[in-house]
Amino acid sequence: MVIALIVLQVLTLAALVALMLYVRQIRAHTHDAAATLILEPPPPPEIAESFRAGHGRLLSVEILNPIELATSQAKFAGAVAGSLVPGLVRQIVYEQAAKILNEELPKQGVKAEVRIHAPI
Repeated sequence: MVIALIVLQVLTLAALVALMLYVRQIRAHTHDAAATLILEPPPPPEIAESFRAGHGRLLSVEILNPIELATSQAKFAGAVAGSLVPGLVRQIVYEQAAKILNEELPKQGVKAEVRIHAPI
């Protein structure tokens, strides 16, 4: 009877160890899967397409002070920028920046395609 209880305890211990190892394996796999979900969101389709087409690099510029820039560019811009919707001011600033880049980059011998990417 004692031998049967010892065998039962050893089998129970082995089952618990096997279960513990299985749970660790599942947790490690879940952790790896969760880590891939936390990465940056995928790029917009037009940028992803550029990478698929074999272009290895892409330069991105974000204007961090569009309202200040708009205000400083014209005498009456302060009043205009203050009265317009901030989104419209940002759009105008980005369009002007793209225009300047399209004019100035060729002067430096740079062949570039300047595009504005905005959320839909």
